[in-house]
Amino acid sequence: MIRSTTIIYDVLRKQDLSPVGYMLCDLIYKYTSHDGYCDVTLSDLADQLNSSSRTMSRYMSELSDKNLIENIGTKAHPKYRTTPLWFTIAVSDNKNDDSVSLEYQEVCADVINYINERYGNKYVPRTYEKRFKSILSKKFNGEPITGSTMVKVFMWCKDNWSQKYQSSVTPEVIFGKKFIEKYLIQYTEWETMSKVTPNRKNIAII
Repeated sequence: MIRSTTIIYDVLRKQDLSPVGYMLCDLIYKYTSHDGYCDVTLSDLADQLNSSSRTMSRYMSELSDKNLIENIGTKAHPKYRTTPLWFTIAVSDNKNDDSVSLEYQEVCADVINYINERYGNKYVPRTYEKRFKSILSKKFNGEPITGSTMVKVFMWCKDNWSQKYQSSVTPEVIFGKKFIEKYLIQYTEWETMSKVTPNRKNIAII
């Protein structure tokens, strides 16, 4: 069960939301599973907010009208999730630059979905959006870091780390605080050396 919600009053006022509507949107965001939608029923959400399913339905319509949530299922079998707008105004660290926030989200989704498809994982892109925001806002060797570079680093770690450390090759680890100061540097050194010594293989120690 989600234990708390932090309400940003500026968002509450600008979006003309009630505290309960805000908390409902926050729960939908936090309960979104790897399937890409909130996997908790409206009745359970109502119980958590000490409310009724009827009241929740009213708030859902309100949130949908404000483009804060969307239904990717059907009317009979709804599958709710929050929209990029909710992430931008209520989750992102950079609330004032909508275009940049959405760009980070798109890159994150592309990278994580590619990793999922290539390696058969079920990582949830939105879990790593703040990490991508931080990494992609920086430069390395004078050049912007791109999603393509992040994919290459991840794949290099997957290919070159010993079997002992394979379980640690996850977005949580690779795209964490050590991404630039360690893993990106190791990949760049390998890439440079491989042009001189083909098939050179590094074993990374976490």
